[in-house]
Amino acid sequence: LLRSLTMLGVFAVCVGVLVGCGSGQLKQTYNEDADIDGAVANLQSDDKDIRVSACIAISEAGPYGEAAVPALIEALNDPEPLVQSLAAYALMEIGEAAKPAIPALLAKMDQPHPEVTPSVINAIRAIDPSAAPGIQVQNVETPPEP
Repeated sequence: LLRSLTMLGVFAVCVGVLVGCGSGQLKQTYNEDADIDGAVANLQSDDKDIRVSACIAISEAGPYGEAAVPALIEALNDPEPLVQSLAAYALMEIGEAAKPAIPALLAKMDQPHPEVTPSVINAIRAIDPSAAPGIQVQNVETPPEP
């Protein structure tokens, strides 16, 4: 059941990324009651699906997830590329308050998992477009496979 819910959540996040990148008019509502402390603790789990769910929960909190920025920076180096992508996506949703993540995101531009790069680029552009003026927003054609 957890795996099915995780897949549904990943699908929802990916669809949101695709729709949001294309329209420019998507109004996002965020979960201000999200359990950010619990999600941050779950980022330390040995179970990839729990870490994925934690990233999704933080991304749904948007700017209310600011306290998770240091943990998301660490999650950018998770052994699972899907967790890395979703950590970048969560940082993007947090927005300007995630500026401390810019150096870590820029470092991810030259990394061995090219499927992570679109999420990283989108995060940089959403958080601080002046951080890398030559980087363009990427449309993700297919979500990463968990």
